[in-house]
Amino acid sequence: MKYGKLRGNSIPELMMQLRSEYGQSAYIIETKEIKRGGVFGSDLLAKKQYEIEFMVSEGDPSYSRGRPQSQRPPSKISIPEKSASLPVIKPVAEPVVAAKPIPTTETNLNDLDALIESLKSFKTKTVLESRPQPEKPAKSQPKIEIAEAPTKEELAALLKNEPGIELMPALNPSRNFMIQSDELEKDAISRIRQRLIESQGSVDFVDRFMNRLERSLSEEDRLHPNRVRSRSVERMKELIRLVPSIDYQHGERKVVFFVGPNGSGKTTNLTKVAFKQMLDSGKNLSVYSIDRHRLAASAQLEQYAEVLTVPFYSPLFETDFREFLDRDGSQLVFVDTAGMGLRSHDRRDELLRYIEVVHESVEVHLVLPASLSPSLTEKYMEFFEPTGFEKILLTHLDESEFLANFIEAADKWKRTFSFFSNSPDVGAPLLAKGTEDLAKMVLGLSE
Repeated sequence: MKYGKLRGNSIPELMMQLRSEYGQSAYIIETKEIKRGGVFGSDLLAKKQYEIEFMVSEGDPSYSRGRPQSQRPPSKISIPEKSASLPVIKPVAEPVVAAKPIPTTETNLNDLDALIESLKSFKTKTVLESRPQPEKPAKSQPKIEIAEAPTKEELAALLKNEPGIELMPALNPSRNFMIQSDELEKDAISRIRQRLIESQGSVDFVDRFMNRLERSLSEEDRLHPNRVRSRSVERMKELIRLVPSIDYQHGERKVVFFVGPNGSGKTTNLTKVAFKQMLDSGKNLSVYSIDRHRLAASAQLEQYAEVLTVPFYSPLFETDFREFLDRDGSQLVFVDTAGMGLRSHDRRDELLRYIEVVHESVEVHLVLPASLSPSLTEKYMEFFEPTGFEKILLTHLDESEFLANFIEAADKWKRTFSFFSNSPDVGAPLLAKGTEDLAKMVLGLSE
C-alpha cells in the first residue's frame, strides 16, 4: 500500500487530480481544511486550503497507469514517511512459505470491503459538503479577500513592543475622561430641556432658555451636573416676577378685583388673601360681591366675611357699587366677580363698568388654575386684557405642578405672580413660595 497527501484550493479540484493520477484504485482516508501562512503560527492572515490523505494499492493495475515502470524489485520500494498526526496503517506481516508464496494482492477481503464502504460514504459526504450552497436573498455572502502581510509597525503594535504607538483610542485615559465629561454635560443639559418640554413650555421658550443657560456655563461648569442645575435655577429665577402682597401708600385706598374663569377659585382665595392681609398689616378691610349670576357664591362670601368680622356688601348695579364705596371707610376693598368663559363678553363688559366707577387706586388679580392648558392660558389672558389685570393668582397646585407655560405667558405679557394656592379648603393657608422655589418646581429640582 502507498500513502500520500494532496493539497489545493478546493475539494473538487483535488478529487479530479487524484482520479487523473491514480484512477479508481485510490482510496480517500481523510479530508480536512488547513490554514497556512499565519503570523507566528496563529490564524492571523492565514490562507485557507484543503488536504486529502489517500492510499493506493500497489498491486492494482491502475496504480502504474501513466507512470514509468520501476526497475527495482518490489521489495525495495520506498514508502514515504508519514506525519505523526496522521493515522498509520501497518500491513500485517504474513509468514513466508517457500512452497506456496502468497501474492501481495491477497488481503483480508472482509476488512477491505468495510474500509472501502466507509471511504465511499465519507467521499459522498465530502462531495456534498463541498458543493456551493444557494445564496439566501436576505443575507449576502461575505467576500473573502486575502489580506496583505502585516508591517513591522503593525506587528509591534500587536505585541506591545512599541510604546509610542497607541494600541486603541479607548485605552487612552485622557480620552476616556473627555468622552465621559461630554456625556455628563449632555446628560445634565438634556434633562433640563426634557423637563421644560414636559412642563408644557413651547419650543421657542425652551430654546431661548437653553441658549441663555449655555451662555452662562463655563467649560468647567459643564463638567459638573450640580453646577449646571444651579445655573439653570438662577436663569429661571430671572424670568419669574413675584410680588406676594398688596402694596399701597399710607392713607391711600385701594380696590382689588379678583377676576377669572369659572371654577378657578376666586371666592375661596379672596378670603385667604384677605385673612393674610389682615394678619400682616392689620388694616381695616371690606368685602364686596358683584356676582349676580351665582347667588350661592355671594352667600358663601358673606359667611366668610362674618368669620373674618369684616363688612360685606353686595351691590346690584354699578351705581350702587359707587354709593357703597363712598359710604365705606375701609382702606382695602376686595371685590369678588362672576366667573366667565371665553364667550362671556357681556359679563366682561359689565365688569368693566364696575371698574370704571372706581376713582381710587385699582388692582386686578387674574385667578387661573394650574391645570389650565397652555392654549387656554393664552386665550384667557387675552380675554381679560381689557380689565388691565396686573397680577396672576395661581390656584389648584394640588392638581398640577407649577408649569413652564405660566412662566412663559407671564413673561410674554409682562405680568407678575401674586399668590399661590394648593387647596380648595378656605382654612388652608396660601403657599409661601419664593422665586427659587418656583424655579425648582418648574425644572423638577424641588425636594
